Amino acid sequence: MPEWTARSLAMTRQIRWRLDTAPWPQLAASRFFRSTWDRFPETDRDHVLAQLAWAARHCTTLVQADGKGMQYAARLHRDAQARTRPGIMPGPRPPAEDQLVAAVILAASERAGALNEAPERALSVALDAAAGAPGPVLDRWAALPGPTRAAAMSHLAWTARRAAAPHEPTDTAGRLAHWLRDEARLWEDHIRRLGRSGQFRAPLAQMGECAPSVQLEAAVRLLTAGRTGTLPPSPYVCGCCGYERALTAVRTPTPSGPSRARLLCEMCVLLADASADPPPHAADRAAVSLRGHGRPTTAPE
Repeated sequence: MPEWTARSLAMTRQIRWRLDTAPWPQLAASRFFRSTWDRFPETDRDHVLAQLAWAARHCTTLVQADGKGMQYAARLHRDAQARTRPGIMPGPRPPAEDQLVAAVILAASERAGALNEAPERALSVALDAAAGAPGPVLDRWAALPGPTRAAAMSHLAWTARRAAAPHEPTDTAGRLAHWLRDEARLWEDHIRRLGRSGQFRAPLAQMGECAPSVQLEAAVRLLTAGRTGTLPPSPYVCGCCGYERALTAVRTPTPSGPSRARLLCEMCVLLADASADPPPHAADRAAVSLRGHGRPTTAPE
């Protein structure tokens, strides 16, 4: 799974958000986006296309268009559908202008599908999880399509956008919940400045990289934040072995976004187990499942 660059994340956000204020052909012809895209390094352009293709992989059809940009969008779409995790499609690339058209087509297709998604089915599962309902709640959540889960988390993030966040997240579900709340707040500021109305949509590409268990836990925390006005803290447990005492917050730099904090017990710190987990997706939007090992046994003194 690639570590998305900060520039590619910013451009992906701008393309998705601008589609709420302008039709996609107008956006593809925008001088601003063309000049910005032309100045983008090739790596950043590849990352933008990979993110948008992954988000649009659930679409059965793409928006109708002609030309090389449409052909390249169709290739990216097929490549994403054949993958089990996001990645950059190998092979020759068309000119930058056609790449931008492909990016906008993929984003417009994902938007058209997302606006038709009803979050009620996934919201009912999140409510059951928050209430501690018996039964295979996680299995029910994992069985839902990715866009349906994203629609529910978009709704929950929007209701929690003004919640306070006094606690630093130290697990992946907490980081996902904080990030989605921040995205919803950014969207609100963006749409208010434009004097428009619109519907917040969580970035499906980044959410799709998260394990269903992480998504569901983040959904429960956003639900709690919407009800109480405060995002709950992450559990006070070691992120490696699950121990619950004498924990230290260890911070790990990330290629983009803030450093990542994790709680580790003394033994895991001594064993340098902080580096055993792969780094999270940039800006803490990763999907690294917590390991459920028991605490290692120690020899009697």
